[in-house]
Amino acid sequence: MTDTILEDWVAGTTNYRIRASVIAGVSVVYTIFVIVTLVMFIIVARNKRSGLEKRSVKLVFIQALGCYLAGVDGLVTAALNNWACFIRLWLFNIGFMLSLSAMFARAFHLMVVYKVHELTSKLSLRDPMQIINEMEAGVMQSAPILPKIVVHSSLVGHGVEHTEKQSASALRSKFSRTKLSSSEEQIRDMQQLKKYRRLLPYATDRMLITFILISLVLTMVLSLVINITNKQFAVRPVQSVCDFFWGFLPVTAIIIVYFFIVFPLILWRVWGNRDAYGIRHDLIICDTVGIAVLIVTLVWVNVLRETQQIWPGLSYVWIYAFFLHISSVFVPLLNAIKHNKSALEGNNQSPSSEAETAPRVLLPLPNRRVNFNRMLDDPIEYNKFRTFAVSCFSSELTA
Repeated sequence: MTDTILEDWVAGTTNYRIRASVIAGVSVVYTIFVIVTLVMFIIVARNKRSGLEKRSVKLVFIQALGCYLAGVDGLVTAALNNWACFIRLWLFNIGFMLSLSAMFARAFHLMVVYKVHELTSKLSLRDPMQIINEMEAGVMQSAPILPKIVVHSSLVGHGVEHTEKQSASALRSKFSRTKLSSSEEQIRDMQQLKKYRRLLPYATDRMLITFILISLVLTMVLSLVINITNKQFAVRPVQSVCDFFWGFLPVTAIIIVYFFIVFPLILWRVWGNRDAYGIRHDLIICDTVGIAVLIVTLVWVNVLRETQQIWPGLSYVWIYAFFLHISSVFVPLLNAIKHNKSALEGNNQSPSSEAETAPRVLLPLPNRRVNFNRMLDDPIEYNKFRTFAVSCFSSELTA
């Protein structure tokens, strides 16, 4: 509720009509943009070379739908300021729960699948960089061969022979510690791999969508309870003026838990994961933009009450929805289209066009196999290949 009413911004005034017209135009463009990009995303994802299927098209679709509902809620509120409170509540609750639960599902899938591939690749072969370090330090994987100690007769009795024996003993102790440390690390990796493999059945699209549907049903039940118990959000009679705080408090509390606890914890676990599909990047955008929009909206709605009449604070929810859609749908779609176009041009390039443009060097198949084998024999290059395979969720290439 506002303490004073700004007469220049009530329904029917020039300022109100201009704001409503501008936001209506933005809403139409936003709707067309979401529909077109989402349909293209689904179509392009059918091409296996695009890599979009690794982003889980179903989860991305659910997330985009939730973002759109939340974004429409913000835009309509920005245009009309006061409109049906129960519709505003349902769009807010369902939109945010769909987008956040879908983002959580995608992040959970990334965490589990990436860790399984990373640990599988790590345990399939000793780390090449460790081999190089051991070679430089004179440490071999087999039992060490210590150099023969030669002590001059004139030095016997002066403590030199004892010092040499101590050095040999220290070297053997170093070898033992190195091997023990390697074994302990391998055991830890095997335990972690076993833990993440147990989580794999819960990281499938079927299980994650089930989780999202359960969250959706609970949210709908919660919204219905609010409609019944709170007169401001009652279906009949319809109220157009309502406080943001009380009716939206339950879902807002869940949003705070996601933004300040759940997503930061997942980011902490997957921060070093360089997945090739940008899922970690989507999570960063979702959390950072979401926190900023949440803080601005709460302050705007509950503190700046007069400014709320000029420009409603709930409208900033659209910024969160727009940025998350850009990160999760639009940018990956552009990258996939460029990748498919480059691959198609490379396959369809004719000899005449090759003569007109710069020559494209393509090694014969036997030479490519030789180079590939050299890469496998090079510890540094093979380590890069393993890292790339893990980022593509293809650790079986390095097994």
